[in-house]
Amino acid sequence: MSVFRQDTGGDEFLQLYRLDLAGENEGRATLLTDGRSRNTSLMALHAHPSGDAFAYMSTLRTTKDTDLWLVHPLRGETKLLLELEGGGWQGAPWRFQHECPVSLFVCGRSVG
Repeated sequence: MSVFRQDTGGDEFLQLYRLDLAGENEGRATLLTDGRSRNTSLMALHAHPSGDAFAYMSTLRTTKDTDLWLVHPLRGETKLLLELEGGGWQGAPWRFQHECPVSLFVCGRSVG
């Protein structure tokens, strides 16, 4: 399985898709998001208990505010993790090393 982003005709409303790499659905892309919101900053969370979760930023909730979401692509489930106000938010992976094997998703916003 692979997860990727793609827009339609350059509209920059990126959607998340799961690409099946093996099995009876090999080569099939499945839409994971709503098809209308803008979805950015896709990052794998390697320490998530299920091992298949990805964090991403999306305008799904209000169409203008960019929030932090979690998706389980194999199950097609999404969950709102953090409501943020306004746009311009981006995420970046941050993974602790050694004693604390936890992945975090840090949100930042440029001001000015």
